[in-house]
Amino acid sequence: MGRRSHWIFVLLALVFSVGLVFWVDFQGFDAKPASFDENHWKIGREQIKQNGDPGCVLGGMANQLRKNNLLTLMPRRELVALLGLPDRTESKDLFWEIGQCHGRGWKNSQLRIELDTNGRAKDVHIQESKQ
Repeated sequence: MGRRSHWIFVLLALVFSVGLVFWVDFQGFDAKPASFDENHWKIGREQIKQNGDPGCVLGGMANQLRKNNLLTLMPRRELVALLGLPDRTESKDLFWEIGQCHGRGWKNSQLRIELDTNGRAKDVHIQESKQ
C-alpha cells in the first residue's frame, strides 16, 4: 500500500503542477513590445471603442511604453495629447483600454499611469481591466 500511495501522491503533484502552470499562463499579460506609433494608437483606440471583441490591439505599444519608461515624468497634458483622453480616472491614476491582452486574449487589459503630486507620470502599469 505504501508504494501505491507514493505513486498517487506523485500523480496528484504532477496534475497540480501542470494545472498551476496553465492557470498562471492564462492569467498573465500576453503582448510582445512593439514600436509606438501615434497614428496606429489612435486607430486602435477607435477599434476598441467600436468592437466589443477587438483582440490585443494596443498591448504591444503599451508594453513598449512601459518597458522603456517612455512616459515617466511626462505631464498629464502631454500624456493626453499623446494617448488621447483616458477611459477612466481614479484619484491620481489614468486608465486607457488597450484590448484583450490578458489570459491569452480572453480578458480586457488597460494601461494605468499613476501620477505624482506634480501631475507627472510616476508609474506605468499594464493590468487586467476591471470593467
